[in-house]
Amino acid sequence: MSRFLNLVTPLKNKIIFKSILHFFSFSPILFWSISHAQHNSITGAITDYQKKTLSHVTIHCSETGEYLTSDLNGTFSVQITNTDSLTFTFSHVGFRTHTERFSVHQPNIIIIILEPDQVYLAEYVVSENKIEKSKINNSGNFAVIDGAFLREQMNGTLINSLEKIPGIQSTNVGPSMSRPLIRGHSGYRIVFAKNSIRQEEQYWNAHQGISADQYTVEEVEIIKGPASLYYGSDAIGGVINIKNTSVPLYQGMTGEISFNYKSNNDLFGMNMNVDTRKKNLYLKFSASTQYFSDFRVPADSFEYKPMHYATLNKILVNTAGSETSLNLQAGFDTKNLHSSLLMSYYRHHSGFFAFAAGQELINADTAVQYISNRDIQLPSVNIENIDIYQITNIYKPNCKINIYAGVQLNTSAEYDHIIDITGFRIEDVVKYSENHLDLENRLAATNAGCNIHLNDTGKIRLLTGIHIQFQQNQTTGYSHLLPEYEKYSGGMYFKPFYRLNKKWMIETGIRADYSVLSIHQSLNPVPFLGDSVLNEAMKPAFPGVSLAAGIVYSNNKNTILKVHLGRSYRTPAVYELASYGIHRHNLRFEKGNPMLNPEVAYQADIVAEYNNRTSFFSISPFLCYFTNYIFLTPTPDFAAGTFTGQIYEYRQNRSLQYGTELMFRTELPYKLNISCGFEFVYSMNYDTRQAIPYTPPLSAIPELFYLHREKKFKLGIEAVIVASQKLTAINEQQTPGYIIYNLRASKTFFPGKHDITLHFAIVNITNKGYLNHLSYYRRLQIPEPGRNIQISISIPFKNLKNNL
Repeated sequence: MSRFLNLVTPLKNKIIFKSILHFFSFSPILFWSISHAQHNSITGAITDYQKKTLSHVTIHCSETGEYLTSDLNGTFSVQITNTDSLTFTFSHVGFRTHTERFSVHQPNIIIIILEPDQVYLAEYVVSENKIEKSKINNSGNFAVIDGAFLREQMNGTLINSLEKIPGIQSTNVGPSMSRPLIRGHSGYRIVFAKNSIRQEEQYWNAHQGISADQYTVEEVEIIKGPASLYYGSDAIGGVINIKNTSVPLYQGMTGEISFNYKSNNDLFGMNMNVDTRKKNLYLKFSASTQYFSDFRVPADSFEYKPMHYATLNKILVNTAGSETSLNLQAGFDTKNLHSSLLMSYYRHHSGFFAFAAGQELINADTAVQYISNRDIQLPSVNIENIDIYQITNIYKPNCKINIYAGVQLNTSAEYDHIIDITGFRIEDVVKYSENHLDLENRLAATNAGCNIHLNDTGKIRLLTGIHIQFQQNQTTGYSHLLPEYEKYSGGMYFKPFYRLNKKWMIETGIRADYSVLSIHQSLNPVPFLGDSVLNEAMKPAFPGVSLAAGIVYSNNKNTILKVHLGRSYRTPAVYELASYGIHRHNLRFEKGNPMLNPEVAYQADIVAEYNNRTSFFSISPFLCYFTNYIFLTPTPDFAAGTFTGQIYEYRQNRSLQYGTELMFRTELPYKLNISCGFEFVYSMNYDTRQAIPYTPPLSAIPELFYLHREKKFKLGIEAVIVASQKLTAINEQQTPGYIIYNLRASKTFFPGKHDITLHFAIVNITNKGYLNHLSYYRRLQIPEPGRNIQISISIPFKNLKNNL
């Protein structure tokens, strides 16, 4: 690519400037004249839609029957005489075939962009050229979701927007916060990462939502199943890795501004991103802000205690809030080096629904909260996260070295009326009543690591690396839930790949980790009520080993078959070891267990896919056996002076989970398409003979949609079909099934020129009241938000230079 860009650089004129503008219009094929002089030789370059050059593209001349290929830099040259007018066909694996006619009247320098052979799976688009390489080079269940999918879905949170993908579920902590589940595995068994660097704030407790602004996400990488080899502990269930580090390749400035509206909670949002590049230096900036009011639900009352009901008036009071995100990336990009500094700031401020936060214990005056649906009153939460990272990629022949280092500063503060129900904490009430600080956690995490990708002849590849981390958590506030602690961890992995032939590839791997926790002692301020020591000081060490092996079959046409076997482990979270206090959203007293051992899981995954130009089918059965699964269960003891009932404590037992995911899509006549995603999970605690809590019910999402690719118009209707869930744990309620209908449409205006895109959706068209088995509001019999009309409009802009 660099050689071709050097060819274009000297040609500074208005015609080239127009060609570059047209290049950024994202039309499937760029073919723009640079001059009208006749030439005997035409030189060109072939790229993909990400502006990356494509080598070994097959070029066929229909008239002469001759073949040639693009070189390693993606360039080619064809000979045209004054009397010739020849037709050339460009073909490459994973891209649509493109035909173009050349003559002496064509420009002497041509840029050809091949459009990826896209597979439309339900609402989201998977570009084969990018994901196909990942699929056939990795035996795990791997998917890449682009920002277009998120813009079409754009539900309450990032995890809500991903729920249409089979195997991805969301535990809704509140209308504006959620935690991910993958195949029924909860947040402690899921790694949430940004740019492949794991984020740590979700491990504070079981009601901490994922802190991510979906409006600024460029891409989401999802691994369903074991991923401990690369990410270490906590990746037993899978990984959700958001990315926003793409590099602007052309000189000048591009960007986009978008506006969003949602009727259910009167959400208004605005997002903007700007990318600029000058020679090898580039800068990216994105900002997002949104404000929303209380959520509306199709219910007039709810059951906040057995046989105790309260008025709801079809609104979840004190759930209003705001969200702000800022991201900055500054970098240096050359052929052999890419280094960037990434800085991000995220803030979420919202109220807690009073009864869900336990406010019935102090008779909160909800009448005041009905006065305005946009104010944020007590109880409330304020989350602030700051990330600063330096990521450097060094490219050598047959080798890529990735080095990263940085720090996360995460703060979560919960505010409430400070009331001493025991009568013995007068000083604490005075101290914390001034700012109503009920509980605050401040976590600083420093990460550093190095990953090396080696590829000698194409048959043998090696991925190896090392990672180290230090965490320090500090707490303050009137209540206690988690102690102060430090955590030291490190790991090394070794993952070789061997390609037997063009169709078969074998993958193996081993990883060793070691973690040390230093948990501080916490004393009970009211020792005669409960334990005198909330948690003892302890310094446990947890070694761990992960193993994996897999095989991949690909016929390089339309069939992929993968089998992956793994032994994974997970270090107990500090919350599981030493928590002590009231879980705000479940209104129960939870207690850690310092005797817990690391979880060990044996897992098997199978992926079978078939894909052609008009249809796609995928089935992914899985199995996971735990020798010592960590779970929360009620005990015979009661928490004195809290009115929360039984104390819940963490225990370990054997468990088994298995299930399958299925996806298919096929094209019908008249530009109609039908697709469906299906998921099934079964879980069982072998020792208690009960289900594992929050096991997702069987569900399917069929969709019929009209898609006109040339006009960039899509209109579809989908049904969300969820079966009843009777597979429940001790004290967990069964949930009836439901069906809701959603309507979605998108249209791009002025395609190829301005590309203004409008998204429109009606979620829950019939305003049906239904219960989500995975929501924390399920225990209160509160249904999910009602009908929601969503509108978003995206307006791109660009100011490109006429040289590269």
